[in-house]
Amino acid sequence: MTNDETNGDGRFFMTLGLRRLALLTLAAAAAGLSGCATGMDPFQRPTDPHSAAAADVDRMVAAQREFPRWSKFPKAPQDVPPPAEFAVQVASLQASQNALITDAGKIQWYLKGDTRAWAQSVRSVIDPQYAQPAPPNAAAEASAWARELREKAVPPPIAK
Repeated sequence: MTNDETNGDGRFFMTLGLRRLALLTLAAAAAGLSGCATGMDPFQRPTDPHSAAAADVDRMVAAQREFPRWSKFPKAPQDVPPPAEFAVQVASLQASQNALITDAGKIQWYLKGDTRAWAQSVRSVIDPQYAQPAPPNAAAEASAWARELREKAVPPPIAK
């Protein structure tokens, strides 16, 4: 039978389905929110007195009862540059990046033919002192220098 033969509206079943879906959604929301109406506070639950850790748990919770005060938060920095200065610094950084990309694009990355002439030209630019292998005691000297700097360092004062 067709829709016309039954004198029915074809949307009847669809609207019935939407009504059921709406009722189920409403029922689920009510069930979910009913837990809030019980008056049970999950953050104030007592410790199980039969637990072996009850004393330790109570002691640790009691030690952390005080919440931070807004007055204890650090003040906002006052020496922050204005946005225009940030924009200038960003533009400068982008300009130097573009210059670097342009310079890197000019480099001949693949060598063709005899590479001895190229190697000699590079060696003539590099300081010979830096082209040599590190001396055997370089690691010990670097460690001693770092230790000396650490001994001289003074940590910043702790703000109170």
